[in-house]
Amino acid sequence: MGYSATSCKMPSNIRSREAAANLSASSFWLDIKVTQGTNTKTQMAAYLEDVFKSMKQLLNPVHDDSYVLVHEVPATSWGFAGKTQEYRFIASRMSAAA
Repeated sequence: MGYSATSCKMPSNIRSREAAANLSASSFWLDIKVTQGTNTKTQMAAYLEDVFKSMKQLLNPVHDDSYVLVHEVPATSWGFAGKTQEYRFIASRMSAAA
């Protein structure tokens, strides 16, 4: 999957594509979705640190103006294979009780 400078959100201190091209390090913006309420603040902090470390290994060197944005999405608002995460949770509880 390729990305161009025009499709990436540039950090606020970079005013043009030319300025970005002169950086000696790579920069990234990750937009991640997780189910709301499934992680503690400590887990989320560790996850963000691990993601940044992994991106640093992949893109080394990485500029400090790199971002990871984690959206906590309600379980009723997302899922896969036609079923929400909320449905999966309730269904698993019902089958365990049976």
